[in-house]
Amino acid sequence: MKTRTHKIGGGVSLITIIVLIIMIVAGLYAYVDYQADLQANKSMMAMVDDAKMQGVVLSYDTVDSSPLTRSVTVSNFKIKSNEQEPDIILGKLVISGLDWQAFSTKKKDHLPLSMSIDITDGKIILDDNMIENDPNLQSFVDVMGKELHFSIHASYSLDEKTGVLTALIQQSVNDNFRIKADMALGNTGWLAYVKTDESVLSDDLTLDLLATTLNNFSITFNNTGLIEKLRAVASKQSGLSEKRLIQQAVTQLRQIQSEFHNYSPVYSLMIEEIIKFTQRPNQLLISIDPEQPLTSDDFLKVFIGKQSNPFDLMKKAQLFIRAN
Repeated sequence: MKTRTHKIGGGVSLITIIVLIIMIVAGLYAYVDYQADLQANKSMMAMVDDAKMQGVVLSYDTVDSSPLTRSVTVSNFKIKSNEQEPDIILGKLVISGLDWQAFSTKKKDHLPLSMSIDITDGKIILDDNMIENDPNLQSFVDVMGKELHFSIHASYSLDEKTGVLTALIQQSVNDNFRIKADMALGNTGWLAYVKTDESVLSDDLTLDLLATTLNNFSITFNNTGLIEKLRAVASKQSGLSEKRLIQQAVTQLRQIQSEFHNYSPVYSLMIEEIIKFTQRPNQLLISIDPEQPLTSDDFLKVFIGKQSNPFDLMKKAQLFIRAN
């Protein structure tokens, strides 16, 4: 049985043409990727030089910019400050949704419609010289320690058609806590026209900012050791047992609960959830999901001075609290 190879003009097979096209595309991508890495390195070096002039030492091992995934990866990024500021180490920093050409300091561009930042193997290291003369830092170190290990994910996405911006932040500090917060903002289409070098808000941008609405919001706190550390320190300082400290906190919350009941039984139920979390601190969810988006006027009314204003806002926001 004979097989046939399709040929085009002059006897060049179709397979050969496909291979040549693939090689050309691969070569072009390799060149663009090289240029992206080159530009990213130049920008990082410029950042290092600028920071040095400000008395901050920046360093990193590698930087890789990918035009295909529109991402930049920096490994072992270190920020070493003076003795009165902590050192910060980002084991791996990934910025996605950023055009590699935006790394050019001369290029003026608009904010990306979507973007994310991921930090893994992060560390914050406090120097002994910072701690010894600062009572507040000493208290902080008693609870958290001199070295904090953390990770962060932050992202946002803007829908130009609807003008809705959704954002998500997740952060964890090892052996302490995890936090997840997400929200949706309305009337934010104006962000698509903000320049990346915009340093001062114009009158128009200020009006746009005031017109922005809060459509929904939620935050979840997971205790992975922080509450226990706080109670251990409080017990040591006060001489009271942790059980006794919990009883005192619950008593105070019960008093607040009775006062809130005068406004609405709903608020009393919210306090009940906080009491549950106080007694068994695992997870606490706080969310708002109003029928109509909240405006800047809704928040400004809280500061007018009427005693009922905060409760009116809570009711309109449909504040919800749940423990564990």
